[in-house]
Amino acid sequence: MNHTPRRRRPPRRKPRWPWVLLGVALLILCAAAYTALGSSDSQSATPAVTTIPETAQPVLTAESSAATAGTSTSSSVNTAATTSGAKASATIVAPADATFEVVTPIPTVVRTSMADKSMKKGCPIGFNGLALLHLTYLGFDGASHVGDLIVAKRYASEVRDIFQKLYTMQYPIQEMQLIDQYRSDKGEWADDSTSIEHNNTSAFNCRAITGGTDFSKHSYGIAIDINPIQNPYVLNGASSHAASKPFLDRTAAPTPPARRAVLVGGDAVVQLFSEQGWKWGGSWGNPIDYQHFSKGGG
Repeated sequence: MNHTPRRRRPPRRKPRWPWVLLGVALLILCAAAYTALGSSDSQSATPAVTTIPETAQPVLTAESSAATAGTSTSSSVNTAATTSGAKASATIVAPADATFEVVTPIPTVVRTSMADKSMKKGCPIGFNGLALLHLTYLGFDGASHVGDLIVAKRYASEVRDIFQKLYTMQYPIQEMQLIDQYRSDKGEWADDSTSIEHNNTSAFNCRAITGGTDFSKHSYGIAIDINPIQNPYVLNGASSHAASKPFLDRTAAPTPPARRAVLVGGDAVVQLFSEQGWKWGGSWGNPIDYQHFSKGGG
């Protein structure tokens, strides 16, 4: 029996377009990922910088200022820091966020470090009446630093705002540490004289007034001493700190840079404190206390 053979159909070819589309999609995704990665790297590699006027580049330490300050000095150095026409010539890396913080109550670890040092038995104010401030300031090295002050709690926000403005004005401060860290040659802690030798800006310290027995305004947390080497305590025309002697002249030209820390009557810093009711010891007769600001005077 003869049978006619069946025709075989050629095999069907599967379409290739799904694979083409998949390949195109993968290429697009890879390109997008590469672009995003490059953008992220370029942003993270660029630090935030702030421009500091040429007049705001302090470079002297307390030790070197005494050796070089005898050449030329300034009568209105901190006013120069706020001159709108100051030439911008240097950049520094700024902190991510400047700190101006009031901490109450004072942390236990800080209370412990103050006990029998700046905080003594019989002090007219207790820990509950005080506040700790963390403050960013412009150092003599031209960089930003964070320091600490202890002040009366009732004026803490006011003091914080003052120092925030000092930072904005680019008024330089060499050091700002709690006075409990400074020890005299005799082993006495919270020693005011040693703090001054370090040109330390400080506030609360339960002690008697200089040359007397009554409590100082520092004992109440309502007095602040700023850059005491450049702004000395002067009795009968003299200072007991050798590094301060070049700064007894308050009236010469604004070099070297440390002279910008010198406070004189009518300048921006003195006016700033005065507006908030803080009286300046630089307006006294004899003694004169150029470093000293106190709430209500005294």
